[in-house]
Amino acid sequence: MTQLPHDQFETSLEKAEAWMKEIHERLKENDNTQGPRSALETRLRETEKICSLEADGKLLVDKVLMKADVLLSESSEEERHDILVKLAKIKGLFDETTTYMIHCHSRIEWVWLHWNEYLKARDEFTLWVHNITLTLEPDVELQLGLKEKRWQYEQAQVLMKDVLNQSRLMERLLEEAASLYNRIGDPSVDESVQGAIMAEYVQVKKKAQERVEHLEKIWKEHEAYEGDVSGFKTWLNSVIEKLKFYVGAASDSIENRLDMLQDISKDVDNGNKQLEVLEVKSVQIIKNTSPLGAEKICKELEELRKTLKELKQMNDEEEETLLKMHNSDSAFLLLARQLEANINEFRKATQRLEDSLQSGERVKSEDDLIALWKTMNVSLRCLAKSKAFKLSTDTESELKQLFQNPLREFLYWKPITESVLDATSVPMNDGAMNHDALDNIERLLEESCTIKDKLAALGKKRERIHLVLGEDKTRRLLQDIAAAEKEREGLHQDLLQRKKSLQSSAEQRKEFDSAFKTLHHKISAIRVKSMKENELQPDIIGKEAQIQRLQILLEDLMSLYSPIQELISMTKSHSTHAHRAEQLNSDYLTLQRSLENKIRKSKENISNHRLFSQNLRDLQHWIMVTRQQLESYQNGGKNWSKRDIEALKAELSEREIQCHLVEAQGQKVIDNSSPEGAALVQTELKQLIESWKSLQQLCEHMARNNPTLYTRMIGSSLLESFVTEENMKGKHPSNPGTSRRNQRFVSLAESVDIVDSPSAQRTAANKADDDHMKLLLEFEQWLQAESSKLNRICAAHVSCSRGIKTHQNQLKKSGGICSFLHRVCCAALPLQLLLLLLLFLAFLLPLLHDTKNCALSNNFARSFNLMLKYDGPPPT
Repeated sequence: MTQLPHDQFETSLEKAEAWMKEIHERLKENDNTQGPRSALETRLRETEKICSLEADGKLLVDKVLMKADVLLSESSEEERHDILVKLAKIKGLFDETTTYMIHCHSRIEWVWLHWNEYLKARDEFTLWVHNITLTLEPDVELQLGLKEKRWQYEQAQVLMKDVLNQSRLMERLLEEAASLYNRIGDPSVDESVQGAIMAEYVQVKKKAQERVEHLEKIWKEHEAYEGDVSGFKTWLNSVIEKLKFYVGAASDSIENRLDMLQDISKDVDNGNKQLEVLEVKSVQIIKNTSPLGAEKICKELEELRKTLKELKQMNDEEEETLLKMHNSDSAFLLLARQLEANINEFRKATQRLEDSLQSGERVKSEDDLIALWKTMNVSLRCLAKSKAFKLSTDTESELKQLFQNPLREFLYWKPITESVLDATSVPMNDGAMNHDALDNIERLLEESCTIKDKLAALGKKRERIHLVLGEDKTRRLLQDIAAAEKEREGLHQDLLQRKKSLQSSAEQRKEFDSAFKTLHHKISAIRVKSMKENELQPDIIGKEAQIQRLQILLEDLMSLYSPIQELISMTKSHSTHAHRAEQLNSDYLTLQRSLENKIRKSKENISNHRLFSQNLRDLQHWIMVTRQQLESYQNGGKNWSKRDIEALKAELSEREIQCHLVEAQGQKVIDNSSPEGAALVQTELKQLIESWKSLQQLCEHMARNNPTLYTRMIGSSLLESFVTEENMKGKHPSNPGTSRRNQRFVSLAESVDIVDSPSAQRTAANKADDDHMKLLLEFEQWLQAESSKLNRICAAHVSCSRGIKTHQNQLKKSGGICSFLHRVCCAALPLQLLLLLLLFLAFLLPLLHDTKNCALSNNFARSFNLMLKYDGPPPT
């Protein structure tokens, strides 16, 4: 055994072992999933770098195999055995290292992906909580009527079902958080965070349930009220029909008709009580109804009261008419009977007088005649005095009525005043009603002053009253006058206070209407301007200007917050005004949320547009720089190494992915831009695609014109695998062509190094012997033949997957190396099929579980559990 090949073999072996030891140490330092996200990301990037070093390790091992192949041909049997043992050990160590690299990176990557999926699910849940909170945050919008309230209740039920459906996602999120916390131990997913997620959901669920219950209560109350109103209308129609029937029944007796009308009068009184109950119920219904609906309810009640009042008036008029008819007939009969009795009595008295005057004997003396004359005169005077008595009685009765008239006027004025005071005790919702009440109070105040003057004048006529009525009646009358004056004065003061209150209410209504109209006009104007900002903008400048306009609108709207709150505080004592103010506040909050959402969406659109523009510029710049580098290489300005080519291949794949991402971002920008801006973005994307295709065509052109470069790009890895496989076959001395093939593949590998370095080519040419030159000449002839084939193949454009397969079939080499490739592929086919079957079974594992979570996303790591060099728990 010569010393130089042995030293080269040992040196390459030591380098390979040192590299593997270093890789193992770096993997042990990073083989941990505990800690914060930044540390996990750092370990993930480190393991990616470690995995990218696999090619270096493979190159070191290949060099060991090449050196071993040279050494085996010059060694004895015992030395060969030692060399083969070392080769088996280094290969096993390399396999173990690559497996450790794969599994360490896969394990960390799986936790990283698991964490990403959890964060994505948590963000979606947080966004849902935010949106549902925004939906539930404002007060319930007041509705017009029963149908709208039922729709609103049904919408709340749908929202509640959505909240209940989110419970499964929330439970799944908590499970993922617990699973992730067991693996990473980071506080961002600990029990407190899980409890906060549960608390947010419970709070949202509570609000949704409260809203459903509240809306159901509002709907049920309105439904019950509508039923009561419908029943009252039915009863009112039946009473009206009953009155019509008895009014038209003229054939019935007056007594029976009066009895029926009195029954109807009692029904009307009961109806007034029922209507009062409905009015009390309507107050609660109006609080939960929109202004138009409240106005409709008030008008409906007013119509019912008006109808009931007309019914009572008709009944009273009919009853009064029948009473007059009945009283006139009875009075006539009584007067006739009294007159008949008086006439009979008068006849009897006259007859007695006549008998007394004629029954006596003839008067003989003067005294008898004088006594008779006196008797006759007394009788004559008695007969003449009856007319004067009647006149005196009538005069006295008229004087008494004249003295009693002021008290009668007061007794008529008093109940009217009390009813007006009762009717105006509550604030009136209608301005017209308020005006009518003020007119009534003015009229009653004027009548009060008139009654006051009459009562005062009556108190000054004490002597005349005493002359007519006497002492006792005069005293009682004056006491009644004093009590009436005192009561009138109290009612007069109440009327003055009520007048002042109604005037203040009218002023307040006028002030409220003016402020409400101004604020409503401003909110409507801002809403119209906000609707105009729904148009999409062409570019970032337009979108930023739109955001500024929206922010100005939001600031203008926010300036109305204080006036609206002052308006609400000013109208707390007035239900209708408070209702309108709350509706105005609801419109304000709705418009505020709309503007905030538009601003947020516009900011997202600007951010996406900026990101697209930046990525587009970066990608276009890279394409330009890469194109310049390729053209420089094509013009002989730069000599690329194998590492440069591999880096270009990797970056081309990465940039292709980035190109697709830019296209997706551009499509998103197109969706959120005006037609002009969308056309501009489409033009930029088209230019990007054309630049990318141009770069690809340049690569293909260079490959066609430079087969050596193309062979490096697509065939270097295959060539290294061939050398390795043939070197492994060279371990068996029984193969007579082993040494020849080993020398040929070593020469091929060295030829690749010669292509990479011209100085190495010159050195190798100087040191090569005749056999080596002969082999190199054969390789160059083969390379030229294959290059001509490659030029013909690359000239055609590959347009579909079938074309690619066709070119791949054309790229297959017959005889020589290709026959060896065919045998290698045939030998590896069963192993490849087995690996595919294992992978297929691994992907089927999630189907055996009922739940779907990101804990089962990395099934590739599950298939290597038996080969893990890991002290902790196995990956799942």
